[in-house]
Amino acid sequence: MIGSNKGVSSKILTLYRLGFAEVSEWSLLSAASNPDEVMSILTRRIPIN
Repeated sequence: MIGSNKGVSSKILTLYRLGFAEVSEWSLLSAASNPDEVMSILTRRIPIN
């Protein structure tokens, strides 16, 4: 996800409240190519039986 620091943080919390993803599944905020933006990557592990 890419956006402003506040926007990305807010969206991560919204997705957590909706049951989409745990906050811990998102990477720490990192600088994006645009100096005014940050990014966070959702990582999920899917068990293979």
